[in-house]
Amino acid sequence: MPSVAEPGHTPQFSASVSRQLEDRYRFLIEQTGQIIFEYDIFSGQITWTGAIELLTGFTEEEFSRTDILAWGEMIHPDDRDMAVSHLYDCMKQELPYHLVYRFLKKDSGYFFVESNGVFLRDEDGQVVRMIGTMKDVSAQKQMEEHLRQVQKMDSIGTLAGGIAHDFNNILNIIVGSATLLQKDFSNPEKNAKRIDNILKSAERGGGLVRQLLTFARKNDMLIEAVRVNDVIRDLVKMLSETFPKGIVLEMELAGELPVIFADVNHLHQVLLNLCVNSRDAMPDGGTITLRSREIDRHQVPAHEHSGSSTRYIEIAVTDTGQGMDQATQQRIFEPFFTTKGVGKGTGLGLSVVFGIIQNHKGTLSVDSTPGAGSAFKLYFPVPDTQPVTPDDEENEGSIPGGTETILLADDEGMIREIVSSTLEAKGYTVIQAEDGQQSLDLFLGKEREIHLLVTDLEMPRMGGAESFLKMKEKNPGLRAVVISGYISPELRASLTKAGVKALIHKPFKPEQLLRIIRGILDPSPDGQSRVS
Repeated sequence: MPSVAEPGHTPQFSASVSRQLEDRYRFLIEQTGQIIFEYDIFSGQITWTGAIELLTGFTEEEFSRTDILAWGEMIHPDDRDMAVSHLYDCMKQELPYHLVYRFLKKDSGYFFVESNGVFLRDEDGQVVRMIGTMKDVSAQKQMEEHLRQVQKMDSIGTLAGGIAHDFNNILNIIVGSATLLQKDFSNPEKNAKRIDNILKSAERGGGLVRQLLTFARKNDMLIEAVRVNDVIRDLVKMLSETFPKGIVLEMELAGELPVIFADVNHLHQVLLNLCVNSRDAMPDGGTITLRSREIDRHQVPAHEHSGSSTRYIEIAVTDTGQGMDQATQQRIFEPFFTTKGVGKGTGLGLSVVFGIIQNHKGTLSVDSTPGAGSAFKLYFPVPDTQPVTPDDEENEGSIPGGTETILLADDEGMIREIVSSTLEAKGYTVIQAEDGQQSLDLFLGKEREIHLLVTDLEMPRMGGAESFLKMKEKNPGLRAVVISGYISPELRASLTKAGVKALIHKPFKPEQLLRIIRGILDPSPDGQSRVS
């Protein structure tokens, strides 16, 4: 049974002694910088004491009117459901309450509080009250977020040499292949290979840019179908250019693995952090091995906590380094815990790894012995239905076209020409604009003739988002596709809410755009666009 306090006999004191004890108690509580609360479950009333005004800005009199409903209203809207549902879950199971959430501060927004409490029973064994504390942890949360960003920037430093090397290789392939094409058109077989080299190099460059953006910003997860082996190969190729020559990188990858749903850049960050730790554990050199395989759920440690999937992808990162003792293994996922020297680590690398794995509904295990290296194993659930991945997508020739009119806006002339030619080859009528203002001018007077807007986000005079919203005022049913090199999570959410049907990251393939356009213009049987 969880710890639930039993009420005992209350000793009787004179009124003056009681007041002295109460004043002393109040003084001591205020000095702790915490708020003490007692929640009467049957009446819903909450009694508050302690550093109320110091933490919240409200006077004790103002706060005394706060019942359970008012408490919920004072929690940040994004945290409210979590805090309230956690309260009732703990009450039902008689578990101690512990949660960090954002709470209202008078005249200055919200601040982070850590709330802890236990439930009390009456003589009949029924839960009747909850007592607990609230304390301000805003500074701690800010420090944690700052150090997470520092850890990301440390990762960028590790990647910098490999990325520069990779970009130079990409540019060399593109320039070399284009030069050969320019000089010699007589060999179709060779030219087809050169064109393929250019396309693949451009895709690699786009991937590197997305990777840098992910590390450098605070971002939400972008879940998509991911081939684990591709991520491992890309990482090993990059690390082979940056790690010391005494570090040998090996791969043992199972063939034909099913895809998983993951944020590819977060997965990359997880594997990078583990490989960097392995490198640091081998100052005199050694071997890092990355393995992949598909396993049954019963082969996953603590599988009862790993969701309902019956199959998992296991990724193992092993090294021949110094290893860890049992005491260290029990603490390695704690924030700020590090075995590295001062200035050599934030202690957040493995806590970030742990958080990312949890966000992917996965789990992980570690096995290490001092002097015998370490093995970290990651487990990701395999979806029951395998999604379509880019390699499985149809080619451009098999995607149907149409006769609709599309308004295309992009300030880069060569991109407009490529997209326009692609669409016109499929039968569409394309109206071109070089910025958002021109696209709006062209739209006015043709509101009902234009079936779809395809627009870049960042353009001179007026951006794509602003022009789309102004067009919506004239035609609320207008549909749009937004194309950009970078779309922040906040902007993504607002554009989707405004009615944008698809957001495409540059660089993109023509067939990707054609398929999305057709999915928007061809409604599904329920009348909704096939692309949301």
